Amino acid sequence: MRSSVSRPCAFLVTGASGFIGRHLTRLLRQRFDESIIVAQHLPGEQLSVLDNRVTPLPCDLGSLGKSSEGRTLPNHYDGVFHLAAYTPKVSTQEDEDAAIESNVLGLRDLLSYVEGKTDRLVFTSTLDVYGIPAD
Repeated sequence: MRSSVSRPCAFLVTGASGFIGRHLTRLLRQRFDESIIVAQHLPGEQLSVLDNRVTPLPCDLGSLGKSSEGRTLPNHYDGVFHLAAYTPKVSTQEDEDAAIESNVLGLRDLLSYVEGKTDRLVFTSTLDVYGIPAD
């Protein structure tokens, strides 16, 4: 299935260097031949897909607006896929302040950045929203 939109599609993928983000970026490139993908990822993390259709945006979610200033980025996104989240791999790395900063305030900043730039936002979450299971 290919896009029937006459102009190139533009997508924003947050958390593009993560497991799901990498696969989604590849899928979008395959599905939409002339797509433009803005791939937000934390500085220092590497993207697995880099070509002329993938624009890396290394910043945290709170810096999206500032990091996009002066760059040639789409004015409208056909879809925004929010995959970025603070998810420690082991419980000893848990940091409640970092979780709030990234997951709550980061979402607020993302919504502010994309306001008026998209009609579609796909929000994903992690197993962390469920909390510790009760026995």
